[in-house]
Amino acid sequence: MGSLVDRVLARQFWRGSVASRAAAETPRPAPGAPPARAAGAAAGAATEPEASLGAAAARAALCDDLCGPGLSLPGGASEAQRLVRPLGLSEQTTLLMLGAGRGGEAAAIASGFGTWIEAYEADPAQSARAQLLLQQTNLSRRVRLSSWEPKAPELNRHRCQHAFSMMSLRGAAPEPVLRAIADMLGPGSQLVLLEFVAPTPLDPSDPTVAAWLRAEELAGPLGSEAAITSSLTGLGFDVRITEDLSALHRTQALGAWQELLSRQRGRKLQPATAAVMVTEAERWLLRLRLMQDHRLRLVRWHGILGVPPPRQAAS
Repeated sequence: MGSLVDRVLARQFWRGSVASRAAAETPRPAPGAPPARAAGAAAGAATEPEASLGAAAARAALCDDLCGPGLSLPGGASEAQRLVRPLGLSEQTTLLMLGAGRGGEAAAIASGFGTWIEAYEADPAQSARAQLLLQQTNLSRRVRLSSWEPKAPELNRHRCQHAFSMMSLRGAAPEPVLRAIADMLGPGSQLVLLEFVAPTPLDPSDPTVAAWLRAEELAGPLGSEAAITSSLTGLGFDVRITEDLSALHRTQALGAWQELLSRQRGRKLQPATAAVMVTEAERWLLRLRLMQDHRLRLVRWHGILGVPPPRQAAS
């Protein structure tokens, strides 16, 4: 699998067509012309914030091409629906969703099952894109989107029947987030939790780990499967299933990149677009390498909430 990852992503991207085309398609100044920076400034070049916004939009467009409109998982809308199918969602159920991202998974779940969703997203840019997608798909009434802060989770008190948390921790401490979820549910409610975990603590001095942490912009170290399971149990969840989805995730990711590459073959890429593709491909490659080395895993939990234990008074 490792050689396939390198061949599909590294060689075909920064060693292959994208990187070489990016260099070939960048206009070269004529002899004696002023440097590109000075010439751009004289012509009213974009400011750094404008360039950052442009890069964010380009990355969002690339992710749409890779996974599907607004989707974060490489398995597409069907994968989002598969993950929550055990919850038995319908038009008569309500779902709490943490980690709405750009809205694709929430839209797929709402349209596929007709359920009403209380969705939360921490990143303002992602949330804005999710809101736009929900409006375009006429789902903004069925999916209510709010902001939240994983480090200090405070959710509204509109009770939901079930919950789906999709890679929402992003390095935040698991217990406060899981408690906030439990507070939104009642006895008999079900939770599907999808998170990256580290079987052993990741070493931030390791070059691959350091590069991946920077690329993912995580707030802190990843927890372990055992620690998250223990937190769920302590909050009153009967954990019925823990499933390692790492191999499936790698297969889906490689398939998505191969399909994207085949669609791009023969197309002229703008240098800025090629640069975004290289950066995004490198982020995925780092993730897949850590998974291949068994230093990173993607795990799904399915639990049923009993009677939550009482909160302990602060000493």
